[in-house]
Amino acid sequence: MDDLVNGRKVLVKILALKDKYLVAAFSTNAADQKGYIMRSSNPKAVLKGLKQYDQIEAVVITRPTASHPAQLAVGPDAAERAAGAAEDEETIVALSAIKVGQQVEAVIDHVTSSAISVAVSANVTGTIAAVDASVELDVISDLKAHFKSGKVLKCTVLSVDIGKQELQLSIRPVVPLQVGDIVAANITGQHGEHITLQLPGAATGTVHVCDLADAFKKNPFKKIKRGKLVQACVLDIPAQVESDQLGKKKEKKKAKSEMKTEKKHIALSLRPSRVDGVPNEVCCFPCHQ
Repeated sequence: MDDLVNGRKVLVKILALKDKYLVAAFSTNAADQKGYIMRSSNPKAVLKGLKQYDQIEAVVITRPTASHPAQLAVGPDAAERAAGAAEDEETIVALSAIKVGQQVEAVIDHVTSSAISVAVSANVTGTIAAVDASVELDVISDLKAHFKSGKVLKCTVLSVDIGKQELQLSIRPVVPLQVGDIVAANITGQHGEHITLQLPGAATGTVHVCDLADAFKKNPFKKIKRGKLVQACVLDIPAQVESDQLGKKKEKKKAKSEMKTEKKHIALSLRPSRVDGVPNEVCCFPCHQ
């Protein structure tokens, strides 16, 4: 198996034709091997004429392991697909070595109004959401004016997504949110009587219609737009979120019935009276909490 590397060309014999893949056999200097050719990712014209025991040239996309056979590609672009798979494999290995909370250096690739895309290494990229770029609202609201391509940033890893092959990063101080904190938030959507927001630290928050404003408005969601940056006051932090922020595990598992009713998002308020620090407990909307 030592001589079998990604991108190597091999002559394979078709052993079986399945609905979703073909089973093939081939030999290397080390041993006889088995592999599979996925129908969904290979040219139909090439696969259509194949029969059992036919021989065809293929390219190794992923090497076999103790539990999985090799993945093979056929067709004129097989080598190109194998090269892409090899890059993906290198990226996954590099991402697996990175841990949440780790400090990394990243170079800015490009900047949009909502995020900063960065390169951590040759194989690893990351994203810094606007709310994780600064504690200053004027900086968050105009990322392009404050961050330029090529600049090196010191970042904290918030999350590692192996599936998307990407890091979520922060360049602002990462501290657990507390009730009463005033934070910048990015509106991500509306669901029934709530709007959802992206918070610093890769957290998610919700605002009930009661907490959108201090005075009654006929259409309270009129000015709520996806991507809009706002300042919000933290009203409540569910126990699970608080535990996640502190990096602690629950000592006891909750019953399934409790888990169904457990809050998963941080409760926020956009009322000016709360954001500006002036207490006002009067709800001006016909709420149904």
